[in-house]
Amino acid sequence: MAHADASGWLVLLDIDGTLVWRASKAHALAVVAAIHEVHGQLELQPVDAAGMTDRRIVRAMLRGAGMDDPAIDADMDWLLAIAARRYEELCEPDLSHTVLDGIPELLDELSGAPGVQLGLVTGNVESIAHRKLAAAGIAAPLLPFVGAYGSDAEDRDLLVPVAQERAGLLAGMLGRWPSERTVVVGDTPHDISCARAAGAAVIAVTTGAYGADALTAADAVASDAVELRLALARVGVLGAPIT
Repeated sequence: MAHADASGWLVLLDIDGTLVWRASKAHALAVVAAIHEVHGQLELQPVDAAGMTDRRIVRAMLRGAGMDDPAIDADMDWLLAIAARRYEELCEPDLSHTVLDGIPELLDELSGAPGVQLGLVTGNVESIAHRKLAAAGIAAPLLPFVGAYGSDAEDRDLLVPVAQERAGLLAGMLGRWPSERTVVVGDTPHDISCARAAGAAVIAVTTGAYGADALTAADAVASDAVELRLALARVGVLGAPIT
């Protein structure tokens, strides 16, 4: 991986809908199984999970089943640990078919670009995020894993500063990675919101659950990896396109 410094860029990537698509079946099953193991056979209603942290998803489902927040909070960490264990059991060994077109090549380019530090900002619990990326075959360009996860905070708007702190530490900076040198890439309005909360730039992609009309608050909107690469180049993260 290229050496990072204060003049370089931190590129924070979402996972589901940004790097992979329809790779969350086992993830959803693991969360539901953990809820039932901890709280019994509650009648659960589906929630719109796109862009939500795992903690927020669990809370929404349990509230829908009639539980109050103190009862939810009492067992949340235990429940998420069970969900992570269940995911290890349920995750397909090969998720490479879920990787979006052009993403492996773009990750490889970014991982070798001078001054670029790749990272993650995802609602997935950390161990689930790592397992999912490993099964998809796209973990290597992101090593060492730097970022923030649904296990770090329930509110996604709090995650970018966590990732900046960890990236700054890895790069040997005094303090967190500066927001003016940070770009978030994601596929939902939640990704835009978390970037704006930290004062970072944001590129939205329409490869997930939302179309361009729902993502207009981003600095740029890309329909695929080719357009995403061009948007990163316009920001200054990458140089001229490879020919």
